[in-house]
Amino acid sequence: MLVRAAEEADVEAMAEIMVRAFEHDPWTLGHAGPATAIPAVFGYERQALRRYWLASQVADVAVSAPSAETGSAEPAELLGVALWQPPHAAEMPQELEELFIGALGLDPQREGADHALAVDARPAQPHWHLELLAVSPSAQGMGVGSALLRHGLERTGDLTTSLDSTTPESRRLYERLGFRMIREFTDSRGVTQYAMRHVPE
Repeated sequence: MLVRAAEEADVEAMAEIMVRAFEHDPWTLGHAGPATAIPAVFGYERQALRRYWLASQVADVAVSAPSAETGSAEPAELLGVALWQPPHAAEMPQELEELFIGALGLDPQREGADHALAVDARPAQPHWHLELLAVSPSAQGMGVGSALLRHGLERTGDLTTSLDSTTPESRRLYERLGFRMIREFTDSRGVTQYAMRHVPE
């Protein structure tokens, strides 16, 4: 397995993984229900990746590596995605925010208030934020998430990293790699989230 910077050619596979990995996530089910498979959601993810994440933020992918034993020439398979916001990151453009709200059929005011809850739990000082970590359902249990996290944490240097976890399973993964829970909060839809931080020693 290799971890590298995402490229334009990865966008379709990245969007597929991002949508499928979060189909049954508590946040998705609590806010949007089972509507994540509709074309509008894929359309949003593709645009957000091209116009925001690849353009001005940091996006990593984990891909399968050819076997040294077999010398396989099979094309690399995309296994996972990590989206990072660096310190002082630019905000997502308003039209993309509106596209996200529309694609999932969300209430803008409620989502804005819920987002403010999450942002309030982030560090006040400059920091990195892991916005999303998604692993292909077919690659679960292969260490893909850990590889993406370790790669990203090597980049952050001596700065704190924050993230929001929505499941006990993901929380345990983050804790194994040195994150600790800072705050537990419940949003307007009754979804419990865990604000977590990694502070370099």
